[in-house]
Parts: sequence; structure tokens; C-alpha cells
Amino acid sequence: MIKSMTGFGKSHFQDENVNFNIEIKTINSRYLDINIKMPNKLNFFEDKIKNIVKSYINRGRVDVYIKSDSRNIGKSNIVVDLDSAKKMYDSLRLISNHLSLSDKNSEPNLSEILKNEDILTYESQDLDEEYLYNIVKNTMEIALSDVVKMRVFEGENLYKDLNSNIGKLNAYVDEVNNNISGIKEELREKIYKNISEILEKNIIDEDRLANEIVYYADKVDINEEITRLYSHILHFKRVLESSESIGKKLDFITQELLRETNTIASKSSKIEIINLVIEMKTIIEKIKEQVQNIE
Repeated sequence: MIKSMTGFGKSHFQDENVNFNIEIKTINSRYLDINIKMPNKLNFFEDKIKNIVKSYINRGRVDVYIKSDSRNIGKSNIVVDLDSAKKMYDSLRLISNHLSLSDKNSEPNLSEILKNEDILTYESQDLDEEYLYNIVKNTMEIALSDVVKMRVFEGENLYKDLNSNIGKLNAYVDEVNNNISGIKEELREKIYKNISEILEKNIIDEDRLANEIVYYADKVDINEEITRLYSHILHFKRVLESSESIGKKLDFITQELLRETNTIASKSSKIEIINLVIEMKTIIEKIKEQVQNIE
């Protein structure tokens, strides 16, 4: 089953303690690249979130957005130590009386009492980590399931297009193959022409004659390239039916298809072959572009 690398999914969870909105977007990338944006107080399980993504997605850039309106995440309560506050007040009054301070400004005030860090303390009431993780995990998996569905749907369309294009390419290779006899005739004419030039000068150089034949034979013989093209096309079709992650394999095969096609172009001067090669390269470029978005 082919999967595209383009996908989107979102999910929401809310209870009396937390409120999460999760969005996941994926686009094509050479490798698996996971980027997470979430509240700082959830950073302690970033690695776990990446592992969740890896269990669903093998390749592509993945952007995970976790938003929370939950005030209870990392919430702190203020604890007042009234006993300590009273002791502080009484101590300040005692000092004031002892020094016979009668001015109103000498009376203990609240700001002086609160300077004691033991009077007001913050008691953290963080939610249980396992509780939070399970919520995020379950919510993420819903979003990831939607992402995978979209990638599969897009993959089905890519499969149809690739099958069509590889079929067209095969047909063009057939036409090139059918023109090989014409190329051989072209070779024969060139060799005879060069032999005639040699004979006109009454110079019979057997070494040069042999070199001419070898040179032209090697220059225009495209049988090996055609054979390899058929082999690559067959390999492409087989990989296309694979249930594994196939994007990188198809990309490599596409490069080989283009390389053999360019070699044929460099070896042939026959206009029919050149025109066919142009069509072949156009098809291969389309295939290459489509393959870039396959997982």
C-alpha cells in the first residue's frame, strides 16, 4: 500500500482537569523529521511523543501542535502559615514596645510580616504524569489515525498516476527498441562512407578501418541501455506493489531510468529516437516529482 507523505489530523480531549487540542501536519522530507510544539510543562515526555509518531509514520516532516487551556497543569496553591504570621506580628510588637515606639508607623504592617518566606508558600499540585501521558497519547493516536488515512488516500491517487506513467514509459521504450534496426542501418552507412574515403586516397589502413568500425558500433549501440530500462521498469512495478516504505527505492530506480535514457540520447543521432527520448524524459520527470511525496 502506497502512502503519501502529505497528511493532516486533529483531535480534542477535555475533562474536569485538562483541555487538549492536538493538530498533526505532515509533508514530504527525505527522512523522518519530527517537530513538537507544546506547553513547557509537558516537555518531560517529548521523547515518548516522538515514539508515538514513529509507530505510525516512517518518513516525512511531522509537525505536532499540542495546545492546552488546562489551568490545572502545574497548578500551584498558596499556603498561608497563620501561626508563623501571628508569631512574626507579636515579635514585631514586642520590639516596638521595648523600644517605646509610639508612632503609628512603628506598628507592624503586612508587608513586613510577608517578608518572612515561611508565611506564604506555593504548594505545587501537578497532575499525575501517567495520567497526562495517557491522555496525550490517546488524543494523539486519534489525530495520527486521521493523518494515516489521508496519506493512504493520497497514496492511492499517486499509485494510479505512477502506474499510468510507468506504462507510458514502457511504451516509449518499445518504440525505441523497434527503431534499433534503423540505427544499425545508419551505422552501416557511416562505416561504408568512411571506408570509401579511405579507398579514394588509395590508403588501406586496416587498423584505422577496424577502429572506425569499433568506434561507431560502440557509439550507437543502445541494446544494453534498452535492456536495463526494461529491467528498471519491471523493478519499479514490483516495488510499487510492496507494502513497505518504498519512497527511497522508487527514487533510486527513477534516477537509473533517467541515466539510461540520457545515455540513449547521447548515442543516437536519429531524429525519431531523439524525439522519443524527449517524451521519455518528460514522463520520468513526472514520475520523479510524484515519487518525492511517497513515504
